[in-house]
Amino acid sequence: MPASLPSEIGGTFTNSQKVIQEFGNVLKSGIQSTSLEQLKGILSEFGIDAPVMPHEILMEVISLLPEGKDHGKLLMRPTKEDNNKRHYQHGCDAITRRFAEDFNNAFGN
Repeated sequence: MPASLPSEIGGTFTNSQKVIQEFGNVLKSGIQSTSLEQLKGILSEFGIDAPVMPHEILMEVISLLPEGKDHGKLLMRPTKEDNNKRHYQHGCDAITRRFAEDFNNAFGN
């Protein structure tokens, strides 16, 4: 393990602004069973049912968080659009936005 590359199975990563971002697979796996399928097979030998899709795993993690509890900085919220309400003023998206603003201010629209 791992038998598959992240680009073959998809999953999540946490960016520099501590935002969990989900991505899908972009390549077909070159092996018969992906890492997640192999892990599911091992767990099934112990009688444990496990999801195979990365999205299902993320949703299970979110479902296990206690409801109505303030998690402080932890905020798990699936989104389909960019979040401009960042906790930090660094990271690729903030730098790109700042560059665009400075460029427009210096040279106009």
